[in-house]
Amino acid sequence: MTTSIADLRREYSRESLDESSVAPDPIEQFRTWFDEALRSDLPEPTAMTLATAAAGADGVARPRRAWCC
Repeated sequence: MTTSIADLRREYSRESLDESSVAPDPIEQFRTWFDEALRSDLPEPTAMTLATAAAGADGVARPRRAWCC
């Protein structure tokens, strides 16, 4: 039996990201997101993508695992 890659995908976009709804402290915001991931019973709650960008520059995204908190 052949499994389609599309059949393996999961939808994770239940929430939106809006600057007015996040904590002013990035560590506090990370803890909020990490706690939500742990409670959601995801198969890989420590998997994430870290994206950064400087003003006037292209953004860079890198897959990472959380090892703190």
